[in-house]
Amino acid sequence: MQLSDAAVRKIKPTDKPQRVFDAVGLYLEVSPVGGKWWRLKYRFTGKEKRLSIGTYPDTDLADARAKRDEAHKLPARGVDPGVERKATKTAGDSMTTRAKHDPLLTRDALDNARILYLGQHDATDPRASPLYGDLADFPPAQFHVGEDEILLDDSRRFADLAATSGSTAELHVWQGMVHVFPANVTLLHAARDALDIAGAFLRRYLASEPVPPSLNND
Repeated sequence: MQLSDAAVRKIKPTDKPQRVFDAVGLYLEVSPVGGKWWRLKYRFTGKEKRLSIGTYPDTDLADARAKRDEAHKLPARGVDPGVERKATKTAGDSMTTRAKHDPLLTRDALDNARILYLGQHDATDPRASPLYGDLADFPPAQFHVGEDEILLDDSRRFADLAATSGSTAELHVWQGMVHVFPANVTLLHAARDALDIAGAFLRRYLASEPVPPSLNND
């Protein structure tokens, strides 16, 4: 029998944890001290798994069902809802706060690209993203990011992590610019300026590197 809003409100804690089921794997877990968490039981690649999808009353019954329905769509695309949730939680705030300002990149496009690139592999594997690795020996890096693009916070996070790990990291945030603005050299002064800065950065660091014998014509 499915739950109702009234039924959820009336659930009282007992001396043992409770699981009160709704439908299609959704249930409310109630702790002895009164905490209530929405959980989803699902299967992926033949294994039973569980996913936390919110606390009650911050997430009400309707919201929990909507999240359940979205999660159930993912296995058909070869995506584990748990892996998807983990990747979603690691994104910066600008992924949502800049969404209306960035006309070139969306969260859905990034999610689809991640799935194509990683499949079911863990998005927090350092081999997939250096954000989760040791950047102590990371080469000098320069970041150019538009103030109005959804990757703003991730760029800041990467630059900060590289700098605190002892690597050389330069971050340039360009006011009013969106994703891949440096490609617009014919229209944007900022694009030309960004490429000039990047060129100077490369010359500064590549000039200090020894030339491989195969490239040395002397």
